[in-house]
Amino acid sequence: MYLIHVHLNGPPGAVLLAGIETLVWSVARTADRFEHIVVHPKGGPTPSSGCT
Repeated sequence: MYLIHVHLNGPPGAVLLAGIETLVWSVARTADRFEHIVVHPKGGPTPSSGCT
């Protein structure tokens, strides 16, 4: 299993969409083998997302 963190950088003033986890799940394929997706909107200087 791999733990992957992604930091998201949008244009100035951009906000993270509510329910972004649902959006990620909707495009995940069975072959991606995601088990868990979490979003940390205030996870540092930019929002971050983690998947396992």
